Amino acid sequence: MKAPTRSDLAVLVLAALLVGVSYAVFWHGGEAGGYALVRSGGETVARFALAGERAVEVPGRLGPSVLRIEPGRVRFVASPCRRKLCVHAGWQAAGGATVACLPNGLSLEIVGVERLYDSINF
Repeated sequence: MKAPTRSDLAVLVLAALLVGVSYAVFWHGGEAGGYALVRSGGETVARFALAGERAVEVPGRLGPSVLRIEPGRVRFVASPCRRKLCVHAGWQAAGGATVACLPNGLSLEIVGVERLYDSINF
């Protein structure tokens, strides 16, 4: 096997740069920002910017639910519902992501960022 030439090394360096640039452009994780809408009974009851770190309390049918907001993402951290499916759903950051706490009558949707999916079917 022959030793690599300067041309071989140049091609390898260019390929590595291309991979690095492609990663930065296409797989950066989406834009941070946007806001979260909290709805109850079909009406918007709260709107929170996804900037900064804070916990907020939102009133529901059974009692208050607590949301944790961090830059670019949000989640339910406490809710008076029995099974806590909304809490177990975890962090939501993608545009169009929705979590609902049906017993408490609340839904949370991420808007204002690029939607990850056009639609989701089950």
